[in-house]
Amino acid sequence: MTAKGKIILLTVGLLGAGALAFALNIKTMFYHSDVPVKLKADKEIVYDTVLLKKFTTLLQTLDFNKSNFSYAGRFNITDGKDSSANVRDLPFLFCRTGKVFYSKVGNNEVVNEDGVNIYIENDNKKVVVSKEEFRLNVAITNLKQVAEKARSEKYELVRLPNGHTEKLSLLNEHHVSCKELSVTYDTLTQKLNSVLLRYSDIADPLNKKRDRKVEIDVSQVEATARKHQGVKDIVKESEGKFTLLPKYSDYELITL
Repeated sequence: MTAKGKIILLTVGLLGAGALAFALNIKTMFYHSDVPVKLKADKEIVYDTVLLKKFTTLLQTLDFNKSNFSYAGRFNITDGKDSSANVRDLPFLFCRTGKVFYSKVGNNEVVNEDGVNIYIENDNKKVVVSKEEFRLNVAITNLKQVAEKARSEKYELVRLPNGHTEKLSLLNEHHVSCKELSVTYDTLTQKLNSVLLRYSDIADPLNKKRDRKVEIDVSQVEATARKHQGVKDIVKESEGKFTLLPKYSDYELITL
């Protein structure tokens, strides 16, 4: 693979991580597959509406569709199928001001402003620039829709108190894609502490040892974006061509 190809893959991977934190969208759980699995016998699932509303409200803490925000914390990924994909204590920062987006995951940064996307890989001193509109998925936040979707996929809503914290989970150990979506919050402050997503290995969905867990520990949620650099702090555009500013003079520029 060429160096350019590797950078493209890294860019896609980083944007995927960003989307995870920003667009925690319950509809992504409801993936259908032709892989045969043993399902539990049908039964009527009735949710506690108070718990379900609390669950939905906590997920909205990390709503990517808000016009202004800053989210900070750490990622942890445990992959039962491939330990090389594990991630430990990877810091993240996601910001939005209107149509300007900024993220930093580890030591890599992404800026989207006025149709210009910039990916900065600081460790390898590379800057990737492309022109593309940033599109958002509208999350399902309506309580009735959440209940209908969860019920149709046989998820159970489970509450697990633990001292001054409480965990609320949508669970289905037989699901071929997402077995669990959980939120943990502080019962005193009512603030979100963490989000857990647990995915099955589609090739062997009933094998718990092959599950992939993504944990998002939330340390800060703000209603305004932190100060961060924008496109004009990184590159200069003239006659459709980009050049790096002096701060990045020793970086390689890749234009897509």
